[in-house]
Amino acid sequence: MSETAKYPQYLRYRPGANLSFRVSGLTRFTSLTENGGALCVGIDPDAKKMPCLRRFVHVIDVNTVFQPQYPHSYLIPTENCVYGGKEVKEGSIVRSHHDPHTAILEKKGYIIEYAEEPFTMEEAVLNYAGQWITKHIEVFDR
Repeated sequence: MSETAKYPQYLRYRPGANLSFRVSGLTRFTSLTENGGALCVGIDPDAKKMPCLRRFVHVIDVNTVFQPQYPHSYLIPTENCVYGGKEVKEGSIVRSHHDPHTAILEKKGYIIEYAEEPFTMEEAVLNYAGQWITKHIEVFDR
């Protein structure tokens, strides 16, 4: 669920919904689903240090064969994990493999993937609009 200050509505995101942008400081993003999770991966406002890269958030239910969206992308797990036989601490950055590899997390979490391609606003807006059409995102009165 997302609540934005000063508006009489809130947005509900159904499982599988994803966003590439948010309004920092004005939005509270909370999972209300039992055993659900919510994660905000926003644009770095200091793009000179880290450019605004295309990113994907993968939900990992402890153990999976992980195939990155892009070869040699950067992966950041939200839990300690083993990826491709190598231990990776939560929040650490590791390069992805081109081929699928097993990812084992200590508990259910996420792997955030950054591709070496720029974020495109056009793609983000089309993705967002598509989720309104498929009812992954809905608006409700408070």
